[in-house]
Amino acid sequence: MKEITVNFQTLTPIWTGDAWGKSNKLKLTGIIGSLRWWFEALVRGMGYKACDSTSDNKCQIEIAKPEDVAEIYGKICPVCYLFGTTGWKGRFSVSVEKSELEKVYHDKVIVKVNKEKHGWHYESGLMGNVTLNFSYEDMVIGEKDGNLVTMDSVFPSILKILLYLISEYEMLGAKTSMGYGVVKFQIENSDIKVTEDDWKNFESFLNLFKKNNIRALPNLKDMFFVKFKVNEDISQIIDNMKQFYSYQDGIVEGDVDKWKDNGWAITSPVVRKCLRCIFRDKYSKKVCEINRKCNRNYWWIKRQSKEKPNRNDDAAKTIDFLNLPKNDIKTIRHFLMGSTNEPEFSTIQVSHVYNNGDNLEFRIWGWLPDWGPIQGKVDQILELLQKIFIDVPWKDQLPSEIQDGICWINGSLKKVEDKIKQLFIKEE
Repeated sequence: MKEITVNFQTLTPIWTGDAWGKSNKLKLTGIIGSLRWWFEALVRGMGYKACDSTSDNKCQIEIAKPEDVAEIYGKICPVCYLFGTTGWKGRFSVSVEKSELEKVYHDKVIVKVNKEKHGWHYESGLMGNVTLNFSYEDMVIGEKDGNLVTMDSVFPSILKILLYLISEYEMLGAKTSMGYGVVKFQIENSDIKVTEDDWKNFESFLNLFKKNNIRALPNLKDMFFVKFKVNEDISQIIDNMKQFYSYQDGIVEGDVDKWKDNGWAITSPVVRKCLRCIFRDKYSKKVCEINRKCNRNYWWIKRQSKEKPNRNDDAAKTIDFLNLPKNDIKTIRHFLMGSTNEPEFSTIQVSHVYNNGDNLEFRIWGWLPDWGPIQGKVDQILELLQKIFIDVPWKDQLPSEIQDGICWINGSLKKVEDKIKQLFIKEE
């Protein structure tokens, strides 16, 4: 067996819940599930099939005779080949060598923005350092164009690519829509750098399988990834945010002050609330308490004063510029930002503020497929987000500015589309 040692450090608390909805210790199943989800999105982005492993349509095979193994590439997707599925064992295993995770506070912090009735309930999650061992057997897994493809030639590169993707752009574990899960990975105690050879090895693995262009499931091509540099120190950010916090049971204000030692703070609800507000129709009674200069207040104040609103006034910074029926606006808002009434997946996710080693930042990523409630509207939604990211409505509480990146170039927001490789290997 071959082994690869992977370390990760949490930059915001990580959540790997158990059957009772608690996160008292690291649950390996939560880590593997998160790795699989992102590998599925990556494989789909590369144009290959990745089944929905949680559905009845997931890959299922039966190996009745030795020659069945030779035909497996036509019966199983690349993700199920590595991670396993019904009738097929995964090609690698993961174990925890060391876990030094601890809760950063006890009980619960409740965050209420805009005088919400219930607010956001934040249990601690875990912070610290973890060492994982990835084990695999070096074996021939296929042949392409006369060349043998082995686990040892492709798996280390695939793992490097997957961990870099999560470390650089995304979040790990559960409750990422609430800001949990920003981590920094290292392999063999070194920062991860993806090379051209790693990419060729990854492609040689994918080439064993059939292409598939279905876009109905999370796909890296349909995603955007942006980061915001925070223009305050962590002490000031915590002071700005305390007005939204209330404390249950063992939580006291002194516990919150300890967060500054780890360079993070609960900030995701303020950003999410602003984004939800932008995706609400302009005549909503929900007046913004975060930023009284926001166009939300502008429209409602006009209506209260009985002054006839002009639909062209600042309409470019509201969802209304799409001229949608009110019910469609609600459906789009719930699709993009989730719903408090039903456990819906939020296709736009916002991290808490964290220290990246040089400065404070937070990240936003989103999945904007051209189907479902936003079919035919993706470009307009990107245009709306672009305007908001240039002049953020949360600047009083979280002074920040968007940073250049693969999805944000010269003041323009784009999806990844055909620039997947550039996420990993920057062009000179």
